[in-house]
Amino acid sequence: MKKSNIIIFIAMLAFATAGARNRVATYEIQDLEAVRQYKSAMEQWVSSKSPLDLEKIDNLFSGQKIKCRINNGMTQEFVKHGQLRKVDDKQLQSRSMTDFIMAIEKLRKNIVINFSEPRIEYGYSEPESIDPKDVEQSLTFVSMKVKVSGAFEYSGTDLLLVREGEIVQIVSDDSSLPKAFAYYHNKQYDDAFRVFRNMAYANPVEFMAQYYTALMELHCKGCGSLNKQVRDMECAWWIGRGIVVNRVSDNDVRMENPYIVKLANLSKYVTSFDKLPYYNSHGRGLADASMRWCVEKLVKDGLMVYKNKNNRYGFMNEQGKIVIKDEYKMVIQFNNDGLACVQQDGLLGFIDKTGAVVVPARYKSIAMQFVGGKTLAVKPDGTLVVVDTTGQELKVLGKGFEQVLPYYFDNAFCAMHSFVDNEKNRTYYWYDTQDDYPKSQTSYAYVISHTTGYFLSQSGKQEPFPW
Repeated sequence: MKKSNIIIFIAMLAFATAGARNRVATYEIQDLEAVRQYKSAMEQWVSSKSPLDLEKIDNLFSGQKIKCRINNGMTQEFVKHGQLRKVDDKQLQSRSMTDFIMAIEKLRKNIVINFSEPRIEYGYSEPESIDPKDVEQSLTFVSMKVKVSGAFEYSGTDLLLVREGEIVQIVSDDSSLPKAFAYYHNKQYDDAFRVFRNMAYANPVEFMAQYYTALMELHCKGCGSLNKQVRDMECAWWIGRGIVVNRVSDNDVRMENPYIVKLANLSKYVTSFDKLPYYNSHGRGLADASMRWCVEKLVKDGLMVYKNKNNRYGFMNEQGKIVIKDEYKMVIQFNNDGLACVQQDGLLGFIDKTGAVVVPARYKSIAMQFVGGKTLAVKPDGTLVVVDTTGQELKVLGKGFEQVLPYYFDNAFCAMHSFVDNEKNRTYYWYDTQDDYPKSQTSYAYVISHTTGYFLSQSGKQEPFPW
């Protein structure tokens, strides 16, 4: 190559590189400016003692495409001090900005909030999209120190996840999500996958972690500890959940968690869902799986529910070894007592992790959980009984019952009485397993929200899914 050509080539390369840097800088500047606007708006609002204009404030902190979610150190302190209600004993869920603002409003007249100048952090990366046509900008990671003084004391560092000029999520810089992004950036894919996957299973509405878990499984990155069959089934499971939740969600929910849509959009990379548990290939497919897919876990304590070509169910471990043979019409994942509900010959019982029968399959309905070693079950003749973890029937609570709802709330189980005249006359009784009488009676039982992950208990109180 001639010297002049080499010079021209180098100049063109430099020009192209400079152009790429300018493009990167442009979106980073846009994202950084979004954080500065958030900082300014928050400081001005807190320092002004004017009445709360919730709509105006919420508009300032909510994007046009994405509504920001927040789960930083301040929200956790708010929970400890009662400004925000605790929603989950195992892990705090992200909150809407409205919840966060309302918590600050309780203290606003007696506190001062100061933020440091935000700065872009380059030690984080998100898993790349698998779709070559996906032109969505990468996340920009922006850190900002927060100090609250006055009636409420707090000091910490937020990491703000920003995309296309809108803040997607605000978390503590030392929480699990930043750790996963940092592992991925450093090409520690096994560690990144482990953290994303743990988060995905810890909370049924952690759609961001579920999306990145599925994405890494599609890329076959970091998931080498899983057998191929387990990996592919789990990946399809996350995507199937996205499809189900996306179908029942309204637009506001999709804005608050765009990763619901992102999960659903990965469906073109799943060749078939029909091998997944609870999928009815002869019926309505994913529609028949809606409830199960939103509540149950596919893998728990290293064991995965699977089904054979004859739609019989069993359990295998994460290395693909069959642990419990596929001989059941239906199984439900192991509960916290290490027992799994199984169906045989149309009736329900429990087995342990070795496959041994603990509660014989002799009930037409049974609760999936035990409280104090006890649960409720309905016999084929409609008798409602208390059963312990050894299968012994401890007491009879009544006659004429149709079913027991799967889970307990407020330490009570809900049993549904049989039809009287029509569905409107159906009665629900709430029983404490220690008592011989209903704890309460109500004309409704429960409300399930697939998108927020709550049940409504007999007291009208929201309860998280009992994962």
